[in-house]
Amino acid sequence: MNLLQAALAAYERGWNVIPIDRRKQPHDVLILTGHSQPGPYGRPVPRWRDFQKERVTPDLLRRWFDSRQAVPGLAAVTGQISNLVVLDFDGEAGQTLFDRWGIPPNSLSGSGGPHLYFPHPGWRVSNRASSGMKHPPFPGLDVRGDGGLIILPPSHLNNGLYRSISTERLPVSVLPSAVAVWTGLSRERMPPTPPAVSEPLPSGDLDLDACLQEALQRATWGRDNAGYQLACRLHAADVPFHTARQIMARYAEQVPQHDSKGQFDPYTLQDALRNLRSASRASIRSQHPVRKRSLEEQLQNCLPHLTPDEYHEVSRLLAATLLREGHHNVNEVLTSLHLDARVIDEVAAQLHAGISLRGRAALERFLRNKHAR
Repeated sequence: MNLLQAALAAYERGWNVIPIDRRKQPHDVLILTGHSQPGPYGRPVPRWRDFQKERVTPDLLRRWFDSRQAVPGLAAVTGQISNLVVLDFDGEAGQTLFDRWGIPPNSLSGSGGPHLYFPHPGWRVSNRASSGMKHPPFPGLDVRGDGGLIILPPSHLNNGLYRSISTERLPVSVLPSAVAVWTGLSRERMPPTPPAVSEPLPSGDLDLDACLQEALQRATWGRDNAGYQLACRLHAADVPFHTARQIMARYAEQVPQHDSKGQFDPYTLQDALRNLRSASRASIRSQHPVRKRSLEEQLQNCLPHLTPDEYHEVSRLLAATLLREGHHNVNEVLTSLHLDARVIDEVAAQLHAGISLRGRAALERFLRNKHAR
């Protein structure tokens, strides 16, 4: 099967596909059909994001994958538009993870990495690249969800030939439940609604033993939350600190030493005292609220003072932040702030390739440093 036949077959399955060059980037042939945007030095570069919402047509596919264009590969636009989410297992860590689960792959990448195809669950599925995480729960596992791309067979790129095994999408039930939840293919079953917390009573009327027992009952739904709520009740009722400390110590002694997932993780006296301090600080903040400027306000204030290099840097940082956090209207946000929206495709391609880019923390640090000058 050649690329045009593969593209038309994917179209029949309802998948949006686009042409790809040997470096896994959108192919320049997109420019010939009007799918471009200004790039560096004003030269047009391919634009594929239209197809996150618009359907491709057989005519477009025939133009893109005409043998005279010498296009080497194709990729599916993952997410709701194609009713497709793909799990991509990269490197030795990814292969080890895949072998442990024993699931037959749908396809193999040019380097031999397996891909698994799943139907879209109906809610937004974020793209995830484990290589960009400090402590990924499933090393080597990447998620291609809404707004993502996945290379399809029989693409022949710089990393080799992609091979197809099956195009039938798998049921989510083949995955371990924790993996299904982490990837966004499944939603964690919500626990029953915990019992409501009684309104705080005046200190003299507060039944401390009853408060403690109520907190212990609520600990089933989260020991730290229940401890914090207990501390807030004690603080709101003006219970003296030494008495509140004793109650929190008793809570730490009696609360289960396993978390809500059954993992051994003791809740200590230090945790209880931390909750007590947090309750006190929350009370002070509620009496003296401080308005925190939004990220957009901070950007608007600093933009007039940026050098050209800083302007480009902050454009990339904001684009990376919004794309990593799964925002749909990245172009609109950058345009409204008069930032360089041309960086979006470049940043998206790097994230898709698994390149770790700086995000929100770096952007906030940039703004703090700019404000401090």
